[in-house]
Amino acid sequence: MDKKIEKSGMNNNSKWIIAGVGFVAICLWFFTGNSGLSGTQSSGGQQQHISLRSLMLSTVVKDRFDDYLNIQGIVFPKFTIYLDAIAGGRVEERFVQQGEYVEKNQPLVRMSNTNLQLDVISREAQISEQLNFLRNTQMQVETVRLDLRRSLLDTDNEIGHLERKLRQFKRLKHAGAVSQEVLSTIIQDLDYYKKRRALTLDRQTQEEKVRSLQIKQLKDSAQMLQKNLQFARDNLDNLLVKAPLTGYLSDFSVELGESKVEGARLGQIDIPGQFKVIVSLDEYYLNKVTVGMMVNVESNGETQSLTINKVIAG
Repeated sequence: MDKKIEKSGMNNNSKWIIAGVGFVAICLWFFTGNSGLSGTQSSGGQQQHISLRSLMLSTVVKDRFDDYLNIQGIVFPKFTIYLDAIAGGRVEERFVQQGEYVEKNQPLVRMSNTNLQLDVISREAQISEQLNFLRNTQMQVETVRLDLRRSLLDTDNEIGHLERKLRQFKRLKHAGAVSQEVLSTIIQDLDYYKKRRALTLDRQTQEEKVRSLQIKQLKDSAQMLQKNLQFARDNLDNLLVKAPLTGYLSDFSVELGESKVEGARLGQIDIPGQFKVIVSLDEYYLNKVTVGMMVNVESNGETQSLTINKVIAG
């Protein structure tokens, strides 16, 4: 006899439990990714999932570690010559324009300065006056020197006459033809002229020393005035500004009629063929950069090796 099998089923409470578990599983799958994700557990006990495609696997080896830092820099000329006005003045002529290639000693600009021109004229007059004074002093010194020599010659001549007269009168004195008083007078005159001769020699020596010192001072003064005059003339020549070296006139801020004070910046000349790269670096990397370190520079698809020669903090 057949037995009727009752249909086994879940009660309503079991159905809600299974539905809840399924919903939670679907939510976890949605928020954590698909089944192709694998996870690592952090110290907090939570799981973080990453894609397998983002992982790179390699064998760990012992080798040199190169730390690269990619930054952008600006290329500047390695050498730059600045043009400053040595002597101030008013711009009269401008011979070149900014950006031109200039040769060494090529005129760039001409300025005028009335004060410098008057200064040169004044110094020339001072030198002329000093040279005239020097010539007059030399003539006076020569006159004094000749007078002393003439006086010395006269004294020597008088001494010679007195010495001969003394010898003659001594013989006459022994013969009784000349008195002792006449002989004493001749001896006294001879002594006077000998002392006068010694005094003239002393004066001649002193005059020679003073004369040499005075002429030397006048010559030194004239030479100093000549140097000052040459300095003033050089300042006058500096009103014509020339290129100190060959290169590109990358900056030239000069306009006709403009007044430039002494030391004012006129422009700059960049020397072609050599360059430097200046980069701005975060202070975090300053302790990793040293002078002499090699760097690679990429420009127009080419890589060149350069050396760091200066690190400026600030």
